[in-house]
Amino acid sequence: MKTTTSIPVSERALIKSINRSLRRNFEQLKKCQEKSRCFNDLGSFYVVDQRNNLFVERHVDIEAFGREIGVLKTNEMLTH
Repeated sequence: MKTTTSIPVSERALIKSINRSLRRNFEQLKKCQEKSRCFNDLGSFYVVDQRNNLFVERHVDIEAFGREIGVLKTNEMLTH
């Protein structure tokens, strides 16, 4: 019987993987500092379309988003 072990992935590594994937569509995941004025509107993470300089997605949960776009596998988990 196989035991599944979860592989830890750092936040920094996950952000880099997400950005490599988003680069095809000229998009980028960005992090907003909690002390910033834009934190309430954008959340901790948000996605920007670099061609048009528009917000694509706000209040992004990077773990769920990474799974959605396929850069975070089922046996991997985000470490804080």
